[in-house]
Amino acid sequence: MRALLLRRTAFVAILATGLGLTAAGISGLSGMDTSLKLAAATNEPRMAPVSERWGDCGRDPGPPPLRHRV
Repeated sequence: MRALLLRRTAFVAILATGLGLTAAGISGLSGMDTSLKLAAATNEPRMAPVSERWGDCGRDPGPPPLRHRV
């Protein structure tokens, strides 16, 4: 009798965990969608890569980086 009760309790716990994880995943995805929409709606200037900004700081960038041979 105890084994049956333990088995049922474990089954219910696994189902509850699965449902909780599913709800958390859906909530996370919907939150990510909202944050992506907010990020796309901002009108802030885009950051330029460092290699394109060397002329702004008055500093010599030095030699180009070495490339590995394949």
